[in-house]
Amino acid sequence: MDRLTRFLLFLVYGTTTASCQGDVTAAVGGSVLLPCVYSGPEPVPEQVTFFWRDGDNGRVMNVVSGKQDVVTQSTAFAGRVSSFPDLYGGGNFSIQLRDVRRSDGGPYECHVLTLDVLRQVSLTVSGRDEAAEPPGPLDGAAPPAGASLSILLLSVLLSFMSSALTWSR
Repeated sequence: MDRLTRFLLFLVYGTTTASCQGDVTAAVGGSVLLPCVYSGPEPVPEQVTFFWRDGDNGRVMNVVSGKQDVVTQSTAFAGRVSSFPDLYGGGNFSIQLRDVRRSDGGPYECHVLTLDVLRQVSLTVSGRDEAAEPPGPLDGAAPPAGASLSILLLSVLLSFMSSALTWSR
C-alpha cells in the first residue's frame, strides 16, 4: 500500500477507529495508566515506533523500532514512566505514570507513527503536592500536645529560679 492510500485510509478510518478521546484521573503520589490502544485493520509491525507527548510538547516517552529511548525523555518524566513491550504486538501502547504530581495534569497525546494513529488523553490530578506547600511551624508538623503548656511552665520555673538566686545574694 503506497503512502497516499495509507494517508487517505487514515483520514477516513483513523478518526473513528484509532483516534479517540479519553479522560483519566489520578491522585498526587499515585500511579495512573494512560491508555493508547489501536484496533484498526492494519497489523502492528514488529518494529513499531510511537511516542507520548504532554500538553507542553514535553517528551513523556519515545519508543523507536520497538525499544524505549530514555536519552531523549524529558527530565520531568525520567524514571516515572513505563510501557508494556509485550503488548505492542496487540496494539497496546499505553503507559504507566508513577509518583503523579499536580503538574502532570493536562492533555497527553500518543502518536503511533508506523500506523498513523493519534490518541488523546486528558489527565486530571487530585490532591495536594506536599513539596509545593509552604512549611508551617516546625517544618509543617504541629507542635506536640501540651508543648505550649510545658514551655510556659519552663519559663515560669526559670523566672522563679532567677528571682530566687537574686534574693539569696
